[in-house]
Amino acid sequence: MLSNYMYLPETITIDFRIEGAPSERLLLHTKSSVYKAEVSNGHTYNLRHYFHKYQKAYCLDTVCSDDADLLQFCFVAVGERTNIPLQRVLKTCDESQLKWVGRVDPAMTFMIEKIKEVAGPFSSDQKAALIVELMEHVLRHGLPFMSRYTTFRTAVIDKCKELRETHGFEFGNVRRSCTAVLKALDVISDEEVAIENWNALPHKDLILYIRLNGYPPQKNVLFLDMTPMHHRQILARYLEHHSLPVPAPLSYDFAELFKNYYLTPDGHCNLYDMLCNWKVEDAFLLDYDKCSEPYN
Repeated sequence: MLSNYMYLPETITIDFRIEGAPSERLLLHTKSSVYKAEVSNGHTYNLRHYFHKYQKAYCLDTVCSDDADLLQFCFVAVGERTNIPLQRVLKTCDESQLKWVGRVDPAMTFMIEKIKEVAGPFSSDQKAALIVELMEHVLRHGLPFMSRYTTFRTAVIDKCKELRETHGFEFGNVRRSCTAVLKALDVISDEEVAIENWNALPHKDLILYIRLNGYPPQKNVLFLDMTPMHHRQILARYLEHHSLPVPAPLSYDFAELFKNYYLTPDGHCNLYDMLCNWKVEDAFLLDYDKCSEPYN
């Protein structure tokens, strides 16, 4: 436990209390070890000295032979790990969590405020804008906080799923921003994101290039309603065209099929990668053709 003590902040606002006696607000100066720790409330005391002073003031007979055990009476008063004794904090938290004990992460404050705003009496357009702002903030600043607080992480995941269901159909930017957060939190896979973005594209036929094993690209047309079998047939024809062996069995997986599709003949813009990281501004790369070729 004490091996983690060094990761605590230099000062922590605490409530010092022993069962049966009032709580007293103090500033704990952690120093280099618990044996050198001090507390202050206008006057400064060694932690052991303060313990005896507190005992005397409230006529307590509590026994605490080891200074490290005094931390059971030091409850975090504000910020992260509020109302948890430092002794338990040291046992249950890792280095990244301990650095924030007693501190308020601005990312958390902002996220909570925005979540409340989203629940407010706003128009659909205003709510959509608030949701996107919230999700962008989560991606930029909130991920470290959620890695420290699994309960809040779960709440954000549930909220993302809820917002995708309630607003994602009407507002594509809401669906995409919530999806990006779920992806960053490893809740959904790249393939799930790619499939979702592919199904959301407003087209029935897309001009692209197939390229395998470094062989020359071949122009083709994809349709939104193509089945995995149709994609397999396209790849099989490409392999046959270049006298390449057809793997048996040829994969039905979306990722394995779409990783062979490129948006440019030079093979530098992969369709699958684009779908995994879809941005509206990338739509200009998609080449639609009204004169579709058969795919079977």
